[in-house]
Amino acid sequence: MAIAANAFSPKQFSFLIAEQDDWGTHAVDEGSPNNDLVALDVDSIGSPSLNVTQSLEPRSGSRVFQTTDFFHDVKGSVKEITVSGTATTEGLDILLANLTGEALAGASGVYSIASNIASSTLTSATADQTGEQLLSIVYKSGYGTNADLSFKDCFCTNLVLSGDPGTEGGRIKFSATFKTGSLATSLADATSRIDTVIRGNG
Repeated sequence: MAIAANAFSPKQFSFLIAEQDDWGTHAVDEGSPNNDLVALDVDSIGSPSLNVTQSLEPRSGSRVFQTTDFFHDVKGSVKEITVSGTATTEGLDILLANLTGEALAGASGVYSIASNIASSTLTSATADQTGEQLLSIVYKSGYGTNADLSFKDCFCTNLVLSGDPGTEGGRIKFSATFKTGSLATSLADATSRIDTVIRGNG
């Protein structure tokens, strides 16, 4: 089989996020106009850490490693996703709403956390979550059709904002980390849907 010699710039890959209504259902599949994917203005997209479980130890009674000794599992593992870039109003609204638990429509541009706020309690397989609690993420590949990677049931666990008046005219930069316990999926069958719901950087 021939090896593809094409190279792709990091800018040919897109990082898309959307609010997700129901646990286990990707925002693209929910089809709501309010759940359109938003393209973040990214500088760097990290390869997702899938944290698979592997066992390569020979079992008792065998002196050598055998095929039946190999165990590989991705269920129940925590996947971590990192991205950094330039902060935009539309992208930050989604990230801050996810962190604070405050609805996008009710924020009026101000997101706050009470000093006595209770910790969030979310459980798997719980339907009808409010939109700001869950996120769907898509790595849209520059390679073309059937190359996108999708994550559902994601949470923003870390968000860092920084800015320097002498760098890029003082534009605010961001770095974010997301985690999910759900399996990564391909959106090969939803490519046309993704193309129609993407909103640009705001």
